[in-house]
Amino acid sequence: MEKGVDPQIRRELLNWYDTITHENYFSNNEKILIQQDGLAMGAPSSGPIAEFFLQNLEDTHLTHLRNKHNITAYFRYVDDILIIYDFRHTDIKNILEDFNTFHSSQQNRNPITK
Repeated sequence: MEKGVDPQIRRELLNWYDTITHENYFSNNEKILIQQDGLAMGAPSSGPIAEFFLQNLEDTHLTHLRNKHNITAYFRYVDDILIIYDFRHTDIKNILEDFNTFHSSQQNRNPITK
């Protein structure tokens, strides 16, 4: 068992995830389209899946990131992140570069500073 998750439940969740992410159909201008990448905007399942994804990234990388860049505080609400840091000791561009290496589909582009 990985982190206390029953293998059967894990398989069922992964099957659920595969179905949701690979069977993304939606309509636009009276045409049926297939979502090519990512999660469908407005789909009831997109919010929880995005939250699972971001929580996993945080669990995997946040401690290292905080230590490496002397981050004072990190807050996230849905997909907005607030980082409090000392600009005399930390360069936000370096933090952004590290964030962008966590996953190929996650790219943060425009940090707002000061």
